[in-house]
Amino acid sequence: MDSGWPERFNRIGAVETVAIGGIAAAAVLLEVLVKPPVAPRWNEAILFDDSARSALRAGSESGRSRAATASDIGYLGLPVYAIGVEAGLAVWLGKGKADAAVQLALIDAEALAINGLLSRLTQKAVGRA
Repeated sequence: MDSGWPERFNRIGAVETVAIGGIAAAAVLLEVLVKPPVAPRWNEAILFDDSARSALRAGSESGRSRAATASDIGYLGLPVYAIGVEAGLAVWLGKGKADAAVQLALIDAEALAINGLLSRLTQKAVGRA
């Protein structure tokens, strides 16, 4: 990317940008509008779930709270790093390649939107105990 976005790579255009926004909006709407099932549809362990849960679960409420906070930081940190640091700071500000930074940010946003939609759809549909 020394000379900007490589010519041999496809560019994300207006249609794909709108599609990325639609996928992200669907993920947000799914989160806000769809409630998980009241009774879980899946309540049995898979493979080594029980032993992993026993080994990794914090023994106190404060420990679980700290783990939840660390998880939230990681969950929010991924898009901030991918779009803000890699595309924004490293490529745009660091190398002065605004066009390449925009393309990279759109690719990152697309991957994150698809992941978010499919993950939340699965979580809401399965309703694991």
